[in-house]
Amino acid sequence: MVYKLIWGLIITMGLFSLFYWGGAEVKIFIESFTFILLTLLLTLFAWSLLNDNTPIITRYALLMDAEDTASELRYTRIVTWFWLGFLLSLWLLKVNSLFFHFAFISLSYIAVIFYLGSVVLFIGEFYIRQIFLPYHRGSSLLSFLYRLSKIPLKQIWQFDKNQRNIK
Repeated sequence: MVYKLIWGLIITMGLFSLFYWGGAEVKIFIESFTFILLTLLLTLFAWSLLNDNTPIITRYALLMDAEDTASELRYTRIVTWFWLGFLLSLWLLKVNSLFFHFAFISLSYIAVIFYLGSVVLFIGEFYIRQIFLPYHRGSSLLSFLYRLSKIPLKQIWQFDKNQRNIK
């Protein structure tokens, strides 16, 4: 896990270096990647909040053996809404910069806000959760990240289908 973290940091620093010192083509590539990633995440979070779907944060929580209580489910639904609001605001800024101002590169700080904001929101929510949900008090961020990394995306994607088959 340490090697993955180190490689992730090296790749991130390399991308930020290319973004800062690179030419317009590199910046356009990174901006396009951020826009596509934002669109996909926004769609996934919004879709998970529709009708009988299980919110994406709830899926992760339940797959990580969180308590299946009303307070846990309500909290994770609220957190999913916060993530949706964060992603939607960044997406709207990105769309505004792409289509209305035609300043695709001038608002490139949105990529930085996206990545840093995601880290701050993720870690902040981890510690706020411990205030509202007693079951999570005293949790370690590193062990949480390790358990989170062990959940396959396929399990998240097929969560509702698998839950219906169990019932």
